[in-house]
Amino acid sequence: MKKGIYNYSLFLTILLIITIIVKDIYVYLAPGLEVSVSLFIYAITFLIPVFIYNRTSINKAKRSIKMSAVFTLVFYLLITLLCTIGGNADSVLITNSLREVFTPNNIQVFNIYFYYPDLLIIGFLFIYVLSHYILLSTYEALSTYYNTYLSFGIAIFVAFIIDTMFSVPFWNIIEIIKGNASSIEIIRNLTSSFMFILWSSIAMILIFPLFNDSIKGD
Repeated sequence: MKKGIYNYSLFLTILLIITIIVKDIYVYLAPGLEVSVSLFIYAITFLIPVFIYNRTSINKAKRSIKMSAVFTLVFYLLITLLCTIGGNADSVLITNSLREVFTPNNIQVFNIYFYYPDLLIIGFLFIYVLSHYILLSTYEALSTYYNTYLSFGIAIFVAFIIDTMFSVPFWNIIEIIKGNASSIEIIRNLTSSFMFILWSSIAMILIFPLFNDSIKGD
């Protein structure tokens, strides 16, 4: 089962990395309302920890969340090192592509360019761990009094809302400080995100029994 925890953690890590990569790609939900494509990927991260919890324990589920956050951070540290070192003339195209996707920022020190990712990723990972801990704690508390499906539905809805309330303003903190993002824009982004949360929560509540039944069948 220890190997299984690592597999779950790696899967969560992949989801987090994809979420970060596509966070600036938006799709329209309704006139005047758009949502980041990353939410479609990120929503799955609320399903996996509960699956781990039901199959093992809450401590192992929390451990997988922490491990995935650490793995993501280590990945970006390694990719920062690789993009800063660069390559030879034959690999310029590949190096530039990696820098554009993973390390779009750079700073010059003594005629040497150091490339690094969006530093807000650190805060995002903190929000991720916090909201998913809330998910598991809420699910554990409710499952004592209510059935599994109702507990999951309430837990994922509450945790996802808390996550969004922190993450949407946080990802726009630089624009807010610079005065490039108005309060109306932030409210509009929150509204569209809350609409997505409602739809995705319903979808995952419908999907959840399939995971729960597979656990019973093991």
